[in-house]
Amino acid sequence: MSTLIPALIKLPHCQGILIEGRILKDLPDDSLENHLYNHNLQYEHPPIDSHTSSGLSDDLATNLLVTDDINTCFGKSFENDFENDLGNSFLSVELLKARCELRFFLDTIIENLPVVVSVKDAKSLRFIYLNQVGEKILGYSQEEVLGKNAQDLFATDQAQSLMAREREILDHKLFLPATEETIATPNQPVRILRIKRIPIYDISGNPQYLLEIAEDITEWKNTETAFRKNQAVLLEAQNLVRLGNWEYDLITKKSVCSSEVFNIFGCNSSLGELTTEDFLDFYAPAESARLVSLVEKSLERGESYHLTLKATKLDGTAIYTECRGKPEFNSEGQAIRLFGTIQDVTEREEITLALQESQHFVNRITEVTPNLLYIYDLLANRNVYVNRSVFETLGYTPAEIQAMGVNLFSTICHPEDLPLVYANISKCHHLNDNEVIELEYRIIVTGK
Repeated sequence: MSTLIPALIKLPHCQGILIEGRILKDLPDDSLENHLYNHNLQYEHPPIDSHTSSGLSDDLATNLLVTDDINTCFGKSFENDFENDLGNSFLSVELLKARCELRFFLDTIIENLPVVVSVKDAKSLRFIYLNQVGEKILGYSQEEVLGKNAQDLFATDQAQSLMAREREILDHKLFLPATEETIATPNQPVRILRIKRIPIYDISGNPQYLLEIAEDITEWKNTETAFRKNQAVLLEAQNLVRLGNWEYDLITKKSVCSSEVFNIFGCNSSLGELTTEDFLDFYAPAESARLVSLVEKSLERGESYHLTLKATKLDGTAIYTECRGKPEFNSEGQAIRLFGTIQDVTEREEITLALQESQHFVNRITEVTPNLLYIYDLLANRNVYVNRSVFETLGYTPAEIQAMGVNLFSTICHPEDLPLVYANISKCHHLNDNEVIELEYRIIVTGK
């Protein structure tokens, strides 16, 4: 508990200071502050009126707040220290007031820091100070933790782990990097703290205190965990569709690619970033020239670009990539970044090419057959396709057939056969798959 010690400080011409009824005379300027530190004490002036902005008054300076029991911390040793060490000098009121002001200023800063600040005794590892942020994070008030160590406040396993780290630092005089530790108290949910422990030694080099500064990183760690999960899901999705994303800083000339971009080209992402030159080397000169030209137009016009290019992987395998990109401009209209995606569309392109080849093969057959072939869309009432024999036999070009539209049959069919043609066309709407209608009708040949 904090004990308020009344101290009668006389005017500047006084010969001493009265504490607990004892006069300590001829105090050197730094003796009181040093003594308080040497006895594990701290002091500050009582609360100042909210309307007072000038600091301590003479009356306020006559009170010192000492954190500990006056009977155990002062007593005979206190008196002997002063009798043996002080000498003959004066303790000025102005100096004491200034030191109280400074202590109050420093205490205010420490109390309002957004981190946990605690001080422990080096021998017992018991708390001798905890700021208000520490009270909030740990779930204990300063009065509840003072004089206690981790074993009194935390679960056994957690307390043993904490005290082992504290003792290791003090015994071996180590200055270790901050560590991340999970802290659970009966009054608070589990928190993750980044703790920096700093041993403080006396003039003889013996550990006297352990200063701990802890930052609550719980929310940050939760956000980081969620981000990593989302990142893993994104990478898995990119891998499934063979799509990678990238960005290129036009100012620094640095690029960043997702791991799937490296996978697409068969590269090892651990070897470093892909430069612009590395990227263009995956394409033949004609293909890379197409890409560069499109990117330049995109930067000039502020538009996105999209094209499919044939590339060669690092192992020599030919692939097709669909490239998309878009520039980003700053407030001054300067292009500062390019970003986009690359997708391996080899399977799609191969299927498309196979279909095109198959279509070409079918077209060759239909074009050389002597039979008249045409395809008519019954729903849209339009001609879709006619082969070359239609022109050679009937004299109608494909364009002329297309232009006839719904009048196709009324134009080319013999008038006497037209009712039969229309009747069978109506039946087509009710045919099953693979069912065929055979019909003979006469066609009028053009007089060309």
